[in-house]
Amino acid sequence: KLKDNITLNASLDYRNSKIENYAQVNDLLGGQQFLDVDFFADEDAQAAGVDPFALAQSDVRNPDRLVVEGDRYEYNFEYDVQEYNAFAQAQFQYSWVDFYAGANFGQTTYQRTGLYENGYYLGDLSFGKGEKLEFDNIAAKAGAVFKVEGGHYIDANVAYMEQAPTLRNSYVNPRINHLIVDNLKEVVSSHADLGYVYRSPIIQARLTGFYTKVEDETNVGFYFSQDDATSNFLQETMNGIDRVHLGAEFGIE
Repeated sequence: KLKDNITLNASLDYRNSKIENYAQVNDLLGGQQFLDVDFFADEDAQAAGVDPFALAQSDVRNPDRLVVEGDRYEYNFEYDVQEYNAFAQAQFQYSWVDFYAGANFGQTTYQRTGLYENGYYLGDLSFGKGEKLEFDNIAAKAGAVFKVEGGHYIDANVAYMEQAPTLRNSYVNPRINHLIVDNLKEVVSSHADLGYVYRSPIIQARLTGFYTKVEDETNVGFYFSQDDATSNFLQETMNGIDRVHLGAEFGIE
C-alpha cells in the first residue's frame, strides 16, 4: 500500500511443463500381443501408389512392433511448454471516484518432440524436436466507478489482450506430425462495458452493456469419414476466426 488511498499489486510468474501424450495398452481382452500398425493404411497406400508396409508403421524405427499390456503404442510425443508473465496493477480511491489500471507482459513457447517416427510423416516431419513456437502475451486494462450522489454509481471498464493460442489449436495433428496451423498468431481480444448501479436501503439495481471482440482464433477438429470406397480419420483446421459478443444485462433486488 503506497498511501491510504493508493494500492499497488505486482507479480512475476514462470511455468515450465513437460506434457507426455501417448496411447497405452490397458487390456488385451485375453490376447497375448497386439500389432502396432495403422490398419487403415492399405486404403491410403493404394490411393497414393506407395508401399503400405512403411505407411502403416506407428514407428518406422520399430516396424511391426508387438506390444503387450502396459506398453505405449500408436503415438508417443511430448510438449515442452514455457510461460512467464509480469503483472502490475494500481488502484486509487477518492471520495467521488475509484479507479484502477493494470498491465501484463509475458511470453509463451510451445515445442513438440516426437518419440515415434510415423510412417505417413517420415524423418523430421514427425520425429525429434519440431519448430519452437513463440507468442507474446500483452494485456492492459482500466476501469472506474464514479460515485454520483444519492446512491447512484457509473461503472466503466476497458481491456485489451494478446494471448497465445491454445496448445490444442496450434498443431494440425500432433499425434503423428509436427505440422503447425497456417498463419498461427496471438489471439487478440478487446472488451468494454458500461454500467449504471443504484443502491438504497430498499432496492438495488444494475444495468450493464458490454462489447467483446475476439480476433485471429484458430480451431482444429477431428472426425471420421466413410463412404462406399474409403474410410478416413480427418483433421479440419480453421484460422482467422473472429467473434463479437455484445449485449445488456439488468438485475434488480
